[in-house]
Amino acid sequence: MSSTKANLKSAREAIGAKKFDEALKYCQRPGLSWRGAPKSGRSGGGRRRLQEGHRFEQSATACGLAKFYEKKENWSELVDTLEQMLTIYQEGDDAKMLLDTINKLIDIYTNKQKDRAKLVQKLRLLLPSSPCFSMLSSSTDIKLPAPLDTWLEITRLQEAEDAEMITREIEARRRRLNAGPLATIKAQVQNEVYSASQLGEAYEHILTLAKNSPSSVVDVADVQRKYLEFLQRKLAFSKEKDGLREKLYELAQSLVDQGGDSPTPYEMVIEATDAASPGMSQNECARIKICYDYDQELLELYTSKFPETGLSKLIQGRKLYIEEGNAEDALDLFADGLEQCPSSLFGYQSLSWLYHDQRDYESGLEYATKGRDLVQQSVAELGRLLDRTLLSMELCMASCYRNLEPKYHPDAMAIYTKILDKFPDNIQALQGAGLILAAQKKYDEAIRRFQCVLELDPSNHAAKAELGSIECELGHHDRAIEYLTEAIEMWGGSAVYYHRLGKVYWAMGGDYNTDKDYAYKQFIQAAKLDPHFAAAFTYLGHYYRIVEHDRLRAKRCYQKAFSLDPSDADSGIQLSDYYVEDEELDLAEAVFRTATKVNARTGWAWKRLGFAELIKGNHLDAITDFQTALRTDTKDINCWEGLAEAYQHEGRYMASMRAFSRAKELDPTSVHVNYQIALVKHKLGLLDEAVEQYRLTLDIARENGAPDYLPALKGLAETHLALTKESFQLGFYGRVADASGQVLEIIYRAIQVDRDVQCFWKLVGDACLAYRIVPNFVRLCPLDVLQAIINIASERQDIDAKLHFPSDCCSELVGQFLAIDLSQQDIASLLPTKEILNVLTSCSTLVYKYAVLLSGNNPEVAPAYWYDLGIAYFAMRENNSHDIAGANGSKKDFVSSDGYLTTAIRCVKAALKFEPSNFTFWNTLGVMTTAVNPKISQHALIKAMELNPRSVVPWTNLGYLYLSRLDLELANQAFSTSQSLDPDWVPAWVGQACVATLWGNSEGGELFEHAFSTSGGAVLEADYGYASAAFNQAAASTANTSGGLLVSPAFALQKYTEQKPEDPTALNLLGLVLERLERYGRAAEAFASAVLSLESQLEQGVATIELVKPRLAKVHANLARVLCASGDFAGSIASYTTSLEMTADGSTDAFRIYCHLGAGIAYYFDGQLENSLQMFEIALSETDVEGDAVGLADVRKDVVVLLSQVLWALGTDEHRDLAKAELFRWFVLQKSMLRGWTRVDILIRILCRLSIAQNPTHLPAIFCLCVMGLLQDDATLATAALREMLIPADVADELDRDGNIGLLFSKFFQLQGADSAATVSFTKSVHQMPTNPALWSRLARHLTTQATSSRTSTSAVSASTATLFLLSSQDDVSSIAKAKAYQNLAAALMNQHEQEKRQKNVEAEPVDVRKNAVMAAQRAVMTAPWDMDGWVVLAVAQRMTKEPAF
Repeated sequence: MSSTKANLKSAREAIGAKKFDEALKYCQRPGLSWRGAPKSGRSGGGRRRLQEGHRFEQSATACGLAKFYEKKENWSELVDTLEQMLTIYQEGDDAKMLLDTINKLIDIYTNKQKDRAKLVQKLRLLLPSSPCFSMLSSSTDIKLPAPLDTWLEITRLQEAEDAEMITREIEARRRRLNAGPLATIKAQVQNEVYSASQLGEAYEHILTLAKNSPSSVVDVADVQRKYLEFLQRKLAFSKEKDGLREKLYELAQSLVDQGGDSPTPYEMVIEATDAASPGMSQNECARIKICYDYDQELLELYTSKFPETGLSKLIQGRKLYIEEGNAEDALDLFADGLEQCPSSLFGYQSLSWLYHDQRDYESGLEYATKGRDLVQQSVAELGRLLDRTLLSMELCMASCYRNLEPKYHPDAMAIYTKILDKFPDNIQALQGAGLILAAQKKYDEAIRRFQCVLELDPSNHAAKAELGSIECELGHHDRAIEYLTEAIEMWGGSAVYYHRLGKVYWAMGGDYNTDKDYAYKQFIQAAKLDPHFAAAFTYLGHYYRIVEHDRLRAKRCYQKAFSLDPSDADSGIQLSDYYVEDEELDLAEAVFRTATKVNARTGWAWKRLGFAELIKGNHLDAITDFQTALRTDTKDINCWEGLAEAYQHEGRYMASMRAFSRAKELDPTSVHVNYQIALVKHKLGLLDEAVEQYRLTLDIARENGAPDYLPALKGLAETHLALTKESFQLGFYGRVADASGQVLEIIYRAIQVDRDVQCFWKLVGDACLAYRIVPNFVRLCPLDVLQAIINIASERQDIDAKLHFPSDCCSELVGQFLAIDLSQQDIASLLPTKEILNVLTSCSTLVYKYAVLLSGNNPEVAPAYWYDLGIAYFAMRENNSHDIAGANGSKKDFVSSDGYLTTAIRCVKAALKFEPSNFTFWNTLGVMTTAVNPKISQHALIKAMELNPRSVVPWTNLGYLYLSRLDLELANQAFSTSQSLDPDWVPAWVGQACVATLWGNSEGGELFEHAFSTSGGAVLEADYGYASAAFNQAAASTANTSGGLLVSPAFALQKYTEQKPEDPTALNLLGLVLERLERYGRAAEAFASAVLSLESQLEQGVATIELVKPRLAKVHANLARVLCASGDFAGSIASYTTSLEMTADGSTDAFRIYCHLGAGIAYYFDGQLENSLQMFEIALSETDVEGDAVGLADVRKDVVVLLSQVLWALGTDEHRDLAKAELFRWFVLQKSMLRGWTRVDILIRILCRLSIAQNPTHLPAIFCLCVMGLLQDDATLATAALREMLIPADVADELDRDGNIGLLFSKFFQLQGADSAATVSFTKSVHQMPTNPALWSRLARHLTTQATSSRTSTSAVSASTATLFLLSSQDDVSSIAKAKAYQNLAAALMNQHEQEKRQKNVEAEPVDVRKNAVMAAQRAVMTAPWDMDGWVVLAVAQRMTKEPAF
């Protein structure tokens, strides 16, 4: 080693000294064979030697670096160094070192720095195609690996690299934004990888080398399989597909020829077969130069080698159907096969034609369409269109379209046209197009198509047969017979052709039908040739049904035909008709269901099945059936009607309306459809529209020759009857009477057509009873029409006797009504309302009896008529019963005929005998027996609850039963249960309110109010209870409630009295409410009606004078009071006089005293001063009673004060002079007291002093004296009165809730000029009662008028704001009070603006203040637009801001 280094050093020195020969000698010494090469080159005496020496130097350097990097395991640097060494050794022609370096790189890429791509590159250096291979192979001392082994390793590495890259790229790209579907990403990645992959080259070299080396152990079959799969994948993404496709199919065929064990090549060859339609003939296939079918030997070989694959099952299914006709098992195999091979063209082609052959055209079309799509998709994958397979799919599609329905014929024709454009001589397409044209009745074009078929194939008997059928349709029967005869001669074994020939004879009619040698003979021959040919038996059935009239044979023929072909509509329809006629409905339904199972688009069967389900009550099933039928024919009006009726029975009225509307579009003149539309509108509650639709139906029926279409008349009457209920609930009582009259007129028209329709008479009775709820409008009843109807009913003699009814008042009233000549006298204007109602109710009893007779006690309808008859008698009893309250308000005297009630109960019991489970009947029985037998009533109501536990009505009636027995606890429980069942049931709330009122609970009024608001005024008890409670509350309140709190109660009473026009209590209460509302004219009318009602009861003898007289006196007093207020003083005096006369029994009470006072006021305003003063004197004298035995102490105080006020009102100079004589005799006074006083002044003051002396805390009298002193500027009197007002604060709060003490003190101080003291007085009142908005309002007005500074005006604004705040927190505030508060605020704001402007001496001050003033004034106007003060304030505010008014 040391000698080597010495030689190298010597060589280097010699080269440096340019002694090249000497250096060469050193380099050529042993041990320097390659290390000295660079130096040897440099010492070579020229450029060549210099280059060689340089290479030796590089090699040595690289070798040292390589060892260094290998020791440090710096593989990347080592690889770079080895790559340099490869170049050096290749240039230096050192094969051994080159191979060693290649092996080192292979080892690094394999074990150290794994990189398959670079490893493959290095392995390729060992292949014959490498530039290094010649140098390596020429060396005798090295051994290279076999190329086959190298290619195998390269293949293994490339397969792994491709698989890993595909997985890696897919995972990376799927996480990107907008990456798209996974399938798309996978296709893109595979495209990129397989396009760049070199596996194809590797597989080719392996196969070539293996072929040349028979002794090789390579699994050639496995390589071929991989190569096949690689080509298949690469072909899908390659742009140049032709070469790859040829390689692929060549390799696949080679593998098939070799009999390989992989199913892939077999599947490729089979799926790539461009097979024609299985329905074509071999001659036709030869003519258009296509193969007939798949390679049967290949199919057999494939199924034998791979029986469990998907394609194998498809082949087995095809074979099973073709050879054995076992469609069911074949379809199972097809299903399994397609599940495993979902993209098999063979499977879709075979299965589509199988379904076509089985006449399942929908499924055939589905699979043929999918197959066509796969063929078109294969163009993109294989780069070749399978024309023959596509033709097969399109022919199957067209045929399925043609056989489905006529609406699909355009689709089929489009496909046939496309085929004929490419294959003009395609017989199947020509025949299909001809059949479609014939079905479209384009016979000329169809004939041309079939003639083309005959030109191409003269022996085509099918074309001749079709031409015969077309000629038959054209009426050319001779030519049709000729064509069909030729077809039979060509193929005499066709039952179809004999059947068609028989149809020609059948169409010719006459003897050709009746003579058995013609049509019948052909049908028989067809049946003999093919006993499974259904059409032949169908026409034999027609023959027996029409010609022979042999019902039994016809039915058997239809049964045979339908059993052979359930899709035959003619046989199915006729057979089902026979079953329906024979009442074999189950068999008919079985026919419909069988037809729908065979062909789901059999419209006639779905339609008839829908009607069958509709009859059975299976409405949901009927809906489904009709919808299915309409999918086959959207213009079938019967289907639309059936669907609409099914929807109607299901309660889906909007859907029913749409279906009937569709039917109307198809036939606008259909009477039934228009009638049903009206019926649905009625059920939807569109009553006005229903009336119009019924009238339209009658017009259409008139045009069709049926002017009185009874269903429409009945529906129109029922709609008007429903309008009566709707109008009553809305409060339109006049419309109720009008609608009831319309019912009578319509039914009279219907009865004239058919008087035996039971429901017509029921409608008459219902219309008569409807007038009970609107007695004020009973005179609107068309009595002449009603009389005509009753005359028709009376033609049937002895109705009462037939029903075992005794003669009663109802029968007598009906007889009297019929005896009246209505053309000569108008009894509606002559008779009182009650009598007219009696007549109408009696007529209703007669028509209900007539309906019962017509029903013949049919248990289906008779119970309802018996029930209605009972209701009519009960109504008669109610109409003739009177409830007159006694003097103490607790005793009731019922004056009625027990016969009516007995008959009513009997009728309801008769109804219960028919329907003992009808809870309504039991409930009615309970109501009717409430007064006569509470035990039976309770039992009946409980029975009703048991039959219908969810009904609220029996519980409510039971509560009223307990309430009538004064069992408040049980009544409350019953009403509470009713409310829990239905919180909106108003009678339950009314009962609860009655219980609360009897218990003395304050919630009674609130419950009545809730009941009224819920019912909208439709429940009479709620109306009266609410009005009574509201009036009592208003009477007990000191607030002014005339602004709106009694408006709703007035409306409630108005509705109540419209239905109860003879209820004096309600009329009197209505008058009191209207009086409070200052509607004196209407109040007088209400009191007058109450007087007339009470007098009528006296005249009729239904009430005693002792009961009526006190009530009549009070009503007269009320009437007198409102007449005086309205200015009718004479009438007021008369009513007061009548009231006083009725109470002139020697006793003295507050009522008479107030009557005297009222009469005095009326006399005064009527100008009768003497009588006026006399009334005042009597009133005062009647209060002068020792002690308080009769409770007149409080009355006397009020009389004294009131008399003082009246005398003051009379205190003008003229009146005082007139009153001197009468007034002076009352008192004897000292002259010192009379100086300067009039006698009226003296009397007033003495009266007030008397009152104060006797009642020192009676503030009204003190207030009266104070005001008199202030008005007459009598400081002494005013001061004395004010001194009397100085009472403790707690007493003042109790006696002076309105703060009048503070008001009078303030006014006194103002008159004295002490404004500050007045302000203090107002402020003190506010401090004592800070929650009283009236006191704040007074303070605000005072501060506004007295404001002389900005501070005072600001205080006025604050007081006005406080007033509004307090008013907004109260519920019973009148509109005028709020309006006044807003007016005060506006005035205060305007005053504040003026004060600020005056102090700052500017023309325009803050606009906000003025705008706020305008806003406050606007609020005042909006709150009370009738108050003129508000408009004045608004005008001033607008003028101040110079803005236009709103």
